[in-house]
Amino acid sequence: MKRRLLTVSVLVVSLALLVMEAVAAQGPRSSPWDRLEAEATRAWNVEFVGQVGGAIYAVALGGNYAYLGIGRRLVILNVTDPDRLIVVGQTSPFPDIVRGITVAGNLAYIADGSAGLYIINVADPAVPRQVGVYDTPGSAQNVAVAGSFAYVANGISGLRIVNIANPAAPREVGFLDTPGYAWDVAVSRGYAYVADESAGLRIINVANAEAPRQVGFYDTPGSAWGVTVVGGYAYVADGSAGLRVVN
Repeated sequence: MKRRLLTVSVLVVSLALLVMEAVAAQGPRSSPWDRLEAEATRAWNVEFVGQVGGAIYAVALGGNYAYLGIGRRLVILNVTDPDRLIVVGQTSPFPDIVRGITVAGNLAYIADGSAGLYIINVADPAVPRQVGVYDTPGSAQNVAVAGSFAYVANGISGLRIVNIANPAAPREVGFLDTPGYAWDVAVSRGYAYVADESAGLRIINVANAEAPRQVGFYDTPGSAWGVTVVGGYAYVADGSAGLRVVN
């Protein structure tokens, strides 16, 4: 009996010594908090180098092409055959997610959130290239173009009017700080119609781009997120309150 106890004791001591040697060989062990701190430190030492894919918030059509905002890029598709869409070109990533797109002639105007308004030459859809940028003071959510002006729905900064006569040097010439949050804008016959979230639809006279002035509004029952104007009617996407048609 004593011999059996002695044998078991020796075995236990031997195992303990082996474990201690293994731990010593591995060095001091770090706690979970140490590892988290190290990972956090590494997370600060990162650099944005590229982007693939992403959510789609914007689309515009022009001729045989569709212009999509996919994540931080403008992607151009040939839609001649709707059953066989072909990617023909794309930009480098913008600083922010593409929120809105308008195409006029050979230029695409990009509302790029906190990065403002970007102007892209799409004369060659396979090689779109940036020609101008204007960093709006708020967050560019959408853009409409009429004549030599781009009208930017600029979030908490309302409506911004940018002269684009020289696409390489766009400059702001006027603004109106709407009471809500400007999500979308449509322009027709000298008036800008702004979907202003909780403040409804705002109608702004922009005949003088340097001095836009509100001439009317309709406080929709929901939250005005989008607007399109056709003829004498404004069609408002009003969130949970559905579609509102305003004369």
